[in-house]
Amino acid sequence: MIKEIQNIYILDSTGKPIFIRENYVQGTAEIDHGLLSNFINAIQSIASELGEKEARVIELGNGTIYSVKDSRYRIQFVLKCQKDTKAKKMFKILTDIKNLFLEKFSNYIEIGIGDKGKIISSFVDALHQMLEPSETI
Repeated sequence: MIKEIQNIYILDSTGKPIFIRENYVQGTAEIDHGLLSNFINAIQSIASELGEKEARVIELGNGTIYSVKDSRYRIQFVLKCQKDTKAKKMFKILTDIKNLFLEKFSNYIEIGIGDKGKIISSFVDALHQMLEPSETI
């Protein structure tokens, strides 16, 4: 995965994780996914109350969270990155992830998760290709 990206989360309209990819670093705490999605939903609610469409960047002590929401399906796409990342680069990657996910899933959003195994596998393979392009010699 691109070195600046620590975690990728795709959350449904209720904040439930649809997809999680984490780069565990020894010595760091494991993330409570329920707490994370509640935190992101709370920030989005506050942004909405303040008249903003959405909160797209959340700066933390040692990292930055980038977030994009698909308005049609109300799916939240989230990257947790190192603090020193370039916002433009992360939003490009996040938009690419969103487009890839919707390309693979838009016809299957309503089916049960058990029925999505092949689609998830296809998405993971394509995501791997996007984030870890093969090196040419």
